[in-house]
Amino acid sequence: MSETSDKLLEPLKYYENELKQRAAETVAQCFAELSAQAGIDLARNRELAAEYAAAERHRVGLTRKIKVMTWVKRAFTVVKVLWGIILVLLCLGILVFSHEGFWFWLKWSIDPLIFTLVLWGIDAGLIRRPIKRWETRIDETDDRLAGIARKASETLAPLYDLLGSELTYTLMRKILPEVNLDVQWNGKRLAEMVRWYGLAERTGDTMATANLVSGDVGGNPFVCVEQWEDTMVMYTYMGSLPVDYTEYYTDADGNRQSKTKHETLTASVQRKGPKYIRRVSLLYGSEAAPHLSFSRGPTVEAKKKKFSLRKSAVEKNIRKFRKKTNEGTGFQIMANEEFDGSFNAEDRDNEREFRMLFTPLAQENLMYLFAHSPYHDDFWFHKRGKLTRVRTENSDDWKMNPHRESYDNVFYDRLQENFIAFHRQYFDHLFFTMLPILSIPLYRQEASAASDEAAVDVADGGYHNYLTEALVKKMNVNLFRPENATKHARVGLLLKTYPQQTGAHSEIIRVRGYSYHVTPRVEYVAAFARDGQKHHVPVNWDEYTRVYRERLVEVMRVDTAGDPQRVQRLERYERSPQNANGEFVYRGHLAAKLYDENRPLAELVEEIMEA
Repeated sequence: MSETSDKLLEPLKYYENELKQRAAETVAQCFAELSAQAGIDLARNRELAAEYAAAERHRVGLTRKIKVMTWVKRAFTVVKVLWGIILVLLCLGILVFSHEGFWFWLKWSIDPLIFTLVLWGIDAGLIRRPIKRWETRIDETDDRLAGIARKASETLAPLYDLLGSELTYTLMRKILPEVNLDVQWNGKRLAEMVRWYGLAERTGDTMATANLVSGDVGGNPFVCVEQWEDTMVMYTYMGSLPVDYTEYYTDADGNRQSKTKHETLTASVQRKGPKYIRRVSLLYGSEAAPHLSFSRGPTVEAKKKKFSLRKSAVEKNIRKFRKKTNEGTGFQIMANEEFDGSFNAEDRDNEREFRMLFTPLAQENLMYLFAHSPYHDDFWFHKRGKLTRVRTENSDDWKMNPHRESYDNVFYDRLQENFIAFHRQYFDHLFFTMLPILSIPLYRQEASAASDEAAVDVADGGYHNYLTEALVKKMNVNLFRPENATKHARVGLLLKTYPQQTGAHSEIIRVRGYSYHVTPRVEYVAAFARDGQKHHVPVNWDEYTRVYRERLVEVMRVDTAGDPQRVQRLERYERSPQNANGEFVYRGHLAAKLYDENRPLAELVEEIMEA
């Protein structure tokens, strides 16, 4: 066993003692090497950065002046309005109460009129004119900022050509070689997991893949997948109705009196509506304990700064497990009762294989994870035979898209800072998503028995649904939005893909965009006022009807031959004006565009490569 493998036997300690520092150094060194290779004019870029910062400060100063003067303008407007009211009343008073005629009125009105003209002059010359002048300067400054940014971007063009999306995966492999990350999206990997490990070949029409990262650990395949689920939940709608009624009473003199009472009745209804939930999961295939199935979730809340497993919760589980053991249900509490109560895998169905999987070292690793991980016990673990699904709370913040846009900047120092921060966070999310699996040595040591024949070669047309859904998600999603879908805060768009036609070098798929049409409804809910009278309160609510639109997309594999410049050509075209409608996209060796029988995708890709 190699030295790295020995260290990975205790993965969290390995991260604390070595990997965390190695990640920082590797990422920083990579950026420095790419910068040197690009041969950029760093001095010129930093000069432009200083000019940009000075222009930004000037713009902020102008914005502050406008903000202050705007408040002065509002106060002055109040003064003008009040003075206008006083002036009108004064003029009317002189005309009404004076008996000396027009000349007397003119004599007493001239000073107020002069004062009015002075007010208008101050407003126009000392308030509105400076604001307009500063707004013009802001527009000029914005143009200057755009010009500086454009020049700065040009100085970094050689470096941009080296920052392909596949660079991220290569970096992760350098930091932790034991996790063999696929540099490109791997349909062969997914096909292997479907055939040998029970991965669902496709998800239902309420869940779509948005991104993925695949690879293997010791020959065992895995895929980290970002998915969006469209689920229906109950929403509460409120309504109100003001009502008046007459109340009679007897006064102190014995006379019958009445008075009008005012009351606002309220009512509510609950109706179903869509909610979109983002989930990042690790799907891991392994021959380890192939007949064992179980699930577990966090014992307590994950986001605690101290040891997160409350003794009361653990001891409660231990007492429950002891009772089940004594009842002869087939459940057997482990000798390490603290681990059993902490891990809380109550529904396990094979005690022998459970103990094979959770050796003393695995137990020690997981207990150390609970106590010392920055996220503590934040993971769900579902094992069904050879397939294990792990979901962690910390992975919900994982920005899985390694495209340059995730850290881009036109100024070198900011680009460097963003690049390092993005990739350090990327590694942390990858590592801590996989940490529950890495903490169990048998998952790495029991190598996959799957043969190469089990997988479908991507080049032969194996475009897996996980891949195609993640790919079309990068396109302009409005291309697939149903025409009768309603723009609404709760309405999104889910993209599902279906195979349509396989060609020699590409595949045509159907993309179905699911959304909702919202119909306003009113329901009248009975409510009683204090006088006992029944009223019907109108409650406005929304009815959601699922709608969809289908379009054809052509997908093909692009051989970039490990050349980052070829990748950059594709990604540059994706951002170019020629692709303004967002119908072309490239990710992880796959290219896609809206199907056009008059212009095959292969023809477009060839033009991009030759440009």
